[in-house]
Amino acid sequence: MAICTHHPTMKQSRTNGGRKKEDTRSNAIRQSSGISNHLFEALRALRYPDRARLLWVDRFCFNQDNTEIDLMFSIYSKATSVIIWLGKENPVTKTAFEVMDSLAYIICRERNGAGMKGDNISPFAMKERPSDCSLFLNGQDFFCFSFSRKGPKMYRLPRHGSLGDDAIFRFNDDRLWTEIDGILSNSYLERAWIVEEVAAAAEVNVFRGKSNMPWSVFWAAYLGRQIFAFKPHMASDPDASYGAI
Repeated sequence: MAICTHHPTMKQSRTNGGRKKEDTRSNAIRQSSGISNHLFEALRALRYPDRARLLWVDRFCFNQDNTEIDLMFSIYSKATSVIIWLGKENPVTKTAFEVMDSLAYIICRERNGAGMKGDNISPFAMKERPSDCSLFLNGQDFFCFSFSRKGPKMYRLPRHGSLGDDAIFRFNDDRLWTEIDGILSNSYLERAWIVEEVAAAAEVNVFRGKSNMPWSVFWAAYLGRQIFAFKPHMASDPDASYGAI
């Protein structure tokens, strides 16, 4: 599900700040409007605590099954920012995003130091984990940039130089990697029009609950996961929500 913030022309969903007195009314609105639990959780998580926020929600504001889809490029290009919502968080989501930062780090390193061209990861895929060296080639943090209408924003990818690879990636933590693989294999990302959303938007951020990262870092994490061919992909948790509306 994609959500545009401060879109100037299209139908919008207004979320109110202040949570103590809003819960009962919010539940009543959800039940009467017919919005999904998934969208309801997104609106609750993304609203400001002290003021109103205007949001335009693709699934709620237009019919995705007809020709209104042709308007999507115009809609996303005019948005202040676009939020890709991948469901509510669980106890390991925050750690999953930290590991995804490290996966993105691997890709940024290859692009800048090893000659990786575009998204071609084939020459860098590791069918076996290196036994005589770290997955990292240096001990420095890496800084990359995301972009918005206000200009570039710096995003730090920490190296965690005092930690070993096992402490950073936690390869034996099946629950954690089930969450990582569930996020990165989200069916939402296979939608045909996700390309338009990302290409047209001035700024795109991926959220799962409160955990978030810029789209460019998220995509790098996705590619980084493919490089770790030695780590079998975990089956998605059937009880977890990864973005289904």
